[in-house]
Amino acid sequence: MILQKISILITVLLLPLFKPNNGEANLNQVSENTSRYSLNIDSLNTQIKNSGWNNTILASYHFVITNSEKEIDANLKSLPHGYEVSFLRALILKKEQKYEAMFDTLFTSLTEEINYLPYYEELVFSASANNKLNLIEEKIKKEIFLSKEFLSGLINLSRGLNSQAINLLNDALNNKLDKNIFFQLSYAYRNNGNYENGNKTLNRAEELFSDDKWFITKVRLAQGSLFFLSGDYDQAQKYYNNSLKLALENSDNQNEAKSYINLGIIEDISGNVEKAHEYFSKAIKITTTIGDYENLATAYSELGVSYTFTNQLPDAKINYLKCMDIFEKMNNRSRLSLLHNNLGKIYMSLFDYESALNHYEKGLEYSGDNKRSQALNLTGIADVYANLSNYTKAIQYYREAQDISSEIKEVSLSSEINSGLGLLNFNLDRFSNAIEYFSSAKKFAEETGNPYQLTDVNHKIAIAYFELDSLETAEIFYNKALELSKKNSIPYYESLISIDLASMQIGKKEYKKALENIQTAEEKAKEFSFDYLLARAKVVEGEIESETGNFKKAEALFKEALNISQRLNEFGLQVEANYNLAKLFEENGFIKSAEYYYKSAVALIEDVSRPLFSENEVQISYFSTHKDLYDSFSSFYLEQKRYKESFELIDKSHSRNTVQNLSNLKLQVLLEDKKQLDKIYEYEWIIHSGIYDEAEVNNVKGKYEILKNKLISENPALKRYLNKQNHFSVKDVQDNLEDEEYFLSFYLTDENTFIFLITENDFKYYDVPLSKEEVLKLKNNISPYFNPDNHNQNTFYNQDLFSFDAKAANEFYNLILKEVLKEIPDGSSIIISPPEELVSLPFDFLVVSFDEGESAYNYKDKDYLIFHYNVSYAPSASVFVHQKKNDLKTSDKILIAGNPEINSTSNQFAERRGLLEESGGLPRNVAMLPLKYSGEEITQISDLINADRILTDNAATETGFKENAELSKIIHLSTHS
Repeated sequence: MILQKISILITVLLLPLFKPNNGEANLNQVSENTSRYSLNIDSLNTQIKNSGWNNTILASYHFVITNSEKEIDANLKSLPHGYEVSFLRALILKKEQKYEAMFDTLFTSLTEEINYLPYYEELVFSASANNKLNLIEEKIKKEIFLSKEFLSGLINLSRGLNSQAINLLNDALNNKLDKNIFFQLSYAYRNNGNYENGNKTLNRAEELFSDDKWFITKVRLAQGSLFFLSGDYDQAQKYYNNSLKLALENSDNQNEAKSYINLGIIEDISGNVEKAHEYFSKAIKITTTIGDYENLATAYSELGVSYTFTNQLPDAKINYLKCMDIFEKMNNRSRLSLLHNNLGKIYMSLFDYESALNHYEKGLEYSGDNKRSQALNLTGIADVYANLSNYTKAIQYYREAQDISSEIKEVSLSSEINSGLGLLNFNLDRFSNAIEYFSSAKKFAEETGNPYQLTDVNHKIAIAYFELDSLETAEIFYNKALELSKKNSIPYYESLISIDLASMQIGKKEYKKALENIQTAEEKAKEFSFDYLLARAKVVEGEIESETGNFKKAEALFKEALNISQRLNEFGLQVEANYNLAKLFEENGFIKSAEYYYKSAVALIEDVSRPLFSENEVQISYFSTHKDLYDSFSSFYLEQKRYKESFELIDKSHSRNTVQNLSNLKLQVLLEDKKQLDKIYEYEWIIHSGIYDEAEVNNVKGKYEILKNKLISENPALKRYLNKQNHFSVKDVQDNLEDEEYFLSFYLTDENTFIFLITENDFKYYDVPLSKEEVLKLKNNISPYFNPDNHNQNTFYNQDLFSFDAKAANEFYNLILKEVLKEIPDGSSIIISPPEELVSLPFDFLVVSFDEGESAYNYKDKDYLIFHYNVSYAPSASVFVHQKKNDLKTSDKILIAGNPEINSTSNQFAERRGLLEESGGLPRNVAMLPLKYSGEEITQISDLINADRILTDNAATETGFKENAELSKIIHLSTHS
């Protein structure tokens, strides 16, 4: 997907976004009298011996060594001694990665008379690599240097202190018009987000030094990158080709390699991955030959990015680590910041959030005051917390990234961040919030005029409105996106949007229009070999034929989509095709075939334990929770009266993500060797991603089996987690139930409510003739708190349960639970596994008996369920079994938390409410006031049980709770329910 590629690439490049002026004309402004650099060392040595040193000859020697093989024999001993020889010797040491010797050579010869400014650039480079910048600072304080401002500016640049660098470099420029000062100043402006001044500085330097071909080649590369980052890839490619032409004419190997790297990036965006790899390989070969390790590292990094496009994440990581090894030796903080950002993305895709967070935090540390790097890594940290469902922290870091983006006025980044926030809200089913963020992203995209961003964000807005059933509005945005894709020749989006339009039209029963759009989508997909979209179109076309009663055509289309997706190893589409085939056969009475395809779809979901998409660019047009599939399959089993199988499937659906996360956490605790844990994640990815050939997968499976056996022999507790024993049968649940323990699980459908009762020796089911809608109505009647349609802004939930309706609580008990609980003796323990629709309901407070003459709001005389049973909760039976089997050492500690400080006027409070206000069934548009008796409750309970840790007031925070909860055997929370 083109836009996904761009979003990743931008994080790698150091050049931020600003648009060059008079771009086309600049290509032809190279002076006819451009200086050339001699490649003949003997000739240079003769000149130096006859005439002595000058900056022109030194620049020629500088050029020769830079572009020669790293084993160059320059015969420097025969030359007149001076700082010039030290500089050239240092360049050779740099090629050998001997940065300490390089610094010693330059620092020893450092005097105030040096006026060749690249000397200072290499001095600061080597000092930074050896953490010795302070030695230079001490020296220039004691002595008078003509280029003191330039040298101090370089030191600040190296530390990421760009604002200070700008002031110092401007002072240096006032003293001397030197191309090196211009170039470093433009770099400082760019890092600090002042793109306009950065561009002006670069253009001014080009005017003054147009006769220097080496310098002009570097300028062409910089200008090309500016066009690239502003979205004008055709112009960028022209400039890169021009820099390549100049480099070849001048035997400028270093800039030839840089040109190949940038051209490779363009090819990657265009989908020409093989050509991109060819360019990167050329760059790697050249930079290796001439010992240009800085650009070698960049080539490795870009090759790593390229591998991420094809989901070859282990290969990407290998190249990133090669790159990191080089940049760490150089202590190149700006590059390390962006490199850690990319490694964070790799680990996010591997579901290893701990490592991802570690890399993003390191990236932030290295970013200094480089605003763009700060924003990128803050966004990465926000993505981690969003995936960990820590939405408060996610919002906090997104806000910081937003503030920085606004500060540097980088509208492209602002669009990216708002789009990310929109995706977060969309995938949490908060579609109204998503639209607000997408709309902000759209405004920023309109400022940049980037057609890809504009098409993408209009498309996302359309999908969000579609989810809200605002079909007319959705159609408007679909058509805007479609128009942009046609106008700007973006065939991928043209096909994609046509498919989504067709899906919407199926819902409106506009089958003729839907077929027309599908035909358009298929034509584009075939023309440009968008096989994924072709398969997707076949699925939608199959849905049209199914809706219109054409069984055979629908079957053929779904199977064609399945074949294509299997060839592509695209698991998401395989699941969708299998699911549609299952429903088609079920609706037409082919029970065995239906079960076969349901099982195939579920098996694929269970096999793929890692996501196959980047965390930053979830393709939400194809996103559907697998809940619908599990629900359909469960209902299928219920229709067949296969109740145990139905329960086990429902439980698997409830526990899939939780159990996976628990297993990952347990692995991290049990396996102390981080390298081995990384290897496990890497093997899992290769085996399950579907992008490696069979021979390589089988090879890795063998290695993985050997590793697992070794680890299990060293620590048998790992067996359960390495062998993926994540889900359990009814028998497993029974084996873990004690005497007088009863497990209750609920499942709501559009027609009925099913309750499953499991005991040590029995399994029973109950079919309650109440639909999901009727059950939710009963729940909502208990309190306005449970009613998502309650919009009374004056309703407060504080110290009393005055809004609790005991009569409604009794009605819920009588209609749903009474019959089941006849089987359970008083005093027994009940473990309740509620469905998501009832997860907020405290079953303990259901009223067992109610006299019509009583007040529904007098609570003292009521007979609550908690008086009859010990009630506890579990998200699923599988999680319950995991908890039973878990052997955490808690040291019998007791934690009490509650009575937090609540300030309804704070920004943090507003953000929390805003994030949760659309959350499934729980109205958060009400004010949460302090609980009147919470502090008193905590004091009394603490006196009774002698708690080890009490968290109240400012200490009662999410962070405080997480830090203390893990090792506590008993946790008591006194909070709003």
